[in-house]
Amino acid sequence: MTDKKIVISEFAPDRALAILQWLPEAQVVRRYAGERLPSSFDALIMGGGPMSADAEGRRVTPFLEEDAQVIRACACGPWTAPLIVGICLGAQLIVEALGGSVVEGEWVRGWRRMATDVRNTIFCGRQRVTQFQYHRNHILRL
Repeated sequence: MTDKKIVISEFAPDRALAILQWLPEAQVVRRYAGERLPSSFDALIMGGGPMSADAEGRRVTPFLEEDAQVIRACACGPWTAPLIVGICLGAQLIVEALGGSVVEGEWVRGWRRMATDVRNTIFCGRQRVTQFQYHRNHILRL
């Protein structure tokens, strides 16, 4: 058990269950149900959801805009969170909040081989990785 405050921003019911298997002490904040993010945390994990992180998606789903403001506050001040992780919609929201580009495109479903960026150490020097994908929005620019 860690003494760090880990928060999972859940955008749709039960999306945090897999993460909770590894981080059972994490606090799940059910954004879709109107729960608010805490005013401080050590790590924020933003998972997937059925909505879009683009400007229109943030307009019709106001809690996404609130989370985008938290991302900007963590990245640019006044907050300092040592870690923000985005999975699927969460990654798109981070990209959009920090000035990147996400566009709607063709549906991608199934296992895909992806080329890795050799500057990224997360894949331990592998040139290709295989991952499951199910999405329609694509990150074009970080």
